Amino acid sequence: MLKFLLGTWCIVLCSSCSSMNGNNVNANSKDKMNQTPPKLTKPIARKIWVDPEITENGTIYIEGHWKYLLLKDSQWTK
Repeated sequence: MLKFLLGTWCIVLCSSCSSMNGNNVNANSKDKMNQTPPKLTKPIARKIWVDPEITENGTIYIEGHWKYLLLKDSQWTK
């Protein structure tokens, strides 16, 4: 009878301790989920018009087109 009571007492103590730790873990994960996610900043680019050109002694014609020059890449905010 004494073994049964001691065994039951140990099981109750162990289960209550593990449930307390589980609550702390859930509280920490909820705090992390409530934080706002970082955002991306817009990249800075320059749009340049390239005039049409004839190369290779007049055998190749390259039409006029836009060329994009990336001045600053996008970044994650903190």
